[in-house]
Amino acid sequence: MYNIRGQGNFYKNQWDQHCRKCQFDWSSIFPFMLISLWTFISILMSLRSISESNQLFSQLIIAQRFKKILFKLRSIKHIIKMLINYLWIYSVIFTFNIRFSFSLFFIEQTSDTSYFIAKDLDCYISSIQSVHILYLKIFTMLILMIILFNLVIAGAYLHTLITKQKHDISIFSNTALYLYVFNYAGLIKMFSSALSKREGDVSLQYGSQIHQKWMYYFIIPGIFIIGIFIPIFIYILLMLNKNKLDKIKLRKHICYLLNEYKQERYYWELIKLFKKSIIIFIMTNFETEIVLKASLLGLGLLIYQILAIFNKPFTIQKYNSLDLQTAQICSISIFLALTKSICEQKNYIFPSILIQIFIIGCFIKLCYPFVFGIARNYFKKYQFFYLNKLHFFLNLKVPNFYFAIILGKFLEKEKLRQNKLKYNIAKLKNHLIFLSKVQLRNSRQIISPQSSRILSTKSSRIGVEKVFFNNVEEYESNKR
Repeated sequence: MYNIRGQGNFYKNQWDQHCRKCQFDWSSIFPFMLISLWTFISILMSLRSISESNQLFSQLIIAQRFKKILFKLRSIKHIIKMLINYLWIYSVIFTFNIRFSFSLFFIEQTSDTSYFIAKDLDCYISSIQSVHILYLKIFTMLILMIILFNLVIAGAYLHTLITKQKHDISIFSNTALYLYVFNYAGLIKMFSSALSKREGDVSLQYGSQIHQKWMYYFIIPGIFIIGIFIPIFIYILLMLNKNKLDKIKLRKHICYLLNEYKQERYYWELIKLFKKSIIIFIMTNFETEIVLKASLLGLGLLIYQILAIFNKPFTIQKYNSLDLQTAQICSISIFLALTKSICEQKNYIFPSILIQIFIIGCFIKLCYPFVFGIARNYFKKYQFFYLNKLHFFLNLKVPNFYFAIILGKFLEKEKLRQNKLKYNIAKLKNHLIFLSKVQLRNSRQIISPQSSRILSTKSSRIGVEKVFFNNVEEYESNKR
């Protein structure tokens, strides 16, 4: 990278792990653009899901118990967040120095995009001779986060101007929280690499005077702020306001941390960040001790699984099961990767290939429910829009086509069914609002325990709540 031999600058290609000369190459631009596009799309999908959740939550401010209806509905944000989190954990198997018949490096890049974008820019930032490339990569990653933040805010502002809607200031806090959680692992990994004696960049002498200055004035304060101060600050904020987390004025700013979890498990996102910190600490300090590293990683995931089983943090039971299942798949993959590493050292070719197949199978099993859930969600959301477009096109070109007639009847029947369901839910919602007003009025009075009027109101409210939740579940099952 620094042309020490006088033969030019070289870098390690992240896709095939080969050394290549630093020069402009169109083939290296495509992966960079692809990763950048995936980063931007994932941010937009998550923020749009957050906005829709906030709107729905504010519309359902009736009785305290009825707000939980929101979480009977699926959200793309939850699925994307869980997928990225477990793709990152799965990617630790690539630190075991195992070989695959084909490249699976895209798994690492999709789960930690800003980190790998910063690494892909090595050739360009290495021209700055006054600062070592290790610190430049950290600055690059922070700058990329700031650029993404400004792009999202600018895009949201333009959207409000075009649609003439009121600008929602919660976009600032939710975008900042998303970028922090999304890039937490990459930032901690870079700062930890500078602190560790085991550092892949051997051009930096550990313990030198320059390195010590950077450690005291940049690395240690940086890792303290990102890895300790911000999580503690968020926890204190949530703890002090734990009884106000269902108030829309507060919730809309921090819902990225809360929406998928039970109200009493408001801290669970911080537990996930702590889990990432432990994994990074193990990978950084036991880089060459493959067996010890795999054992500690497996133990860490086992402890998390035990905590998840006892706490059941997710509001929807399906997410609790999915969280536990994906953690188990990651644990199995880690020990399979360890076995493959041992087989490669012993030159056991057939067992190594067989284990490789099992590792790929684990990856498919891990991704399938998330990819299928995202695809199904968008299919349900846009199926009638595209089917109506198709029906209009067929009627325009071949009006008497048999398929066009069948499609028209199907769309008409589905439209009637959807309108009926919406009417029933709206009717129940209005009735719940009426009951909530009655409950609020009665709560301001001194009520005796023998009051039959209040008892009848409570029983009516409970009965309507059951009917409402059953209708929501029926609505979801019919959509499936």
